Amino acid sequence: MVGMKGWTLSRATAKTTHAMREKGLVATLRLIWENAERVAALWIRRRLMTPGYFSFQGARYGYFWHAYNETWRNERAVEVALILPILEDARGKKILEVGNVLSHYHEVPHTVVDKYERDEGVLNLDITDFETDEKFDLIISVSTLEHVGWDEEAKEPDKIPCVLKRLKSMLARDGTLVATMPLGHNPYLDAMLMKDALTFDDLHFMARVSNMKWREASLNEVRNSRYDHPYRAANALAVGFIRQNGGASPG
Repeated sequence: MVGMKGWTLSRATAKTTHAMREKGLVATLRLIWENAERVAALWIRRRLMTPGYFSFQGARYGYFWHAYNETWRNERAVEVALILPILEDARGKKILEVGNVLSHYHEVPHTVVDKYERDEGVLNLDITDFETDEKFDLIISVSTLEHVGWDEEAKEPDKIPCVLKRLKSMLARDGTLVATMPLGHNPYLDAMLMKDALTFDDLHFMARVSNMKWREASLNEVRNSRYDHPYRAANALAVGFIRQNGGASPG
């Protein structure tokens, strides 16, 4: 989280400028007020509570607390904590992010494709329509694949495996794809994960054990997880890795 305070300020400024241009003064003032409330809540929590740590595959991570999207109340506390070290290890390499998530928390000089969310530097395309000759050393997807083929006008149960196949084809030699996927949102995705029917080389699970605490879990422990129950947002998370040509896992 080096430089996070400076990045938070610059990101907030960019967001405000973008909102003014796209939505006008009233919407911008509302955005400023909402952000002020989130920052105040984060400030209070950081002084009254300790974020703590969780373990994943033998490594120790600090929960990621940030004002945007109140990460301490949802899966972002774990997802972003897992992804940022991977992103740091890939600094200077070619990176693709599917779904505009990390730019809210971290500087992102890499390519970002998001079908719906409009933001500076984001390519508003369905990932199946994204054409490129580039090969990426790292492809990241944070809480995005669960929307593929589900939160669309026409449901497409087979779209997720097609997208993963396409993304794998974009990996450079020894490149890695890492995706975090909340369970309980998309029944098609859940069923494929439970059957290990997707092309992940490694698939791991995290389970929520309290409002702000998570632990690594087995497939059976997360099998019947529900979204928004008993805690707000995700209550279980899948973390999948695909490695081109058997390359090493990041992190």
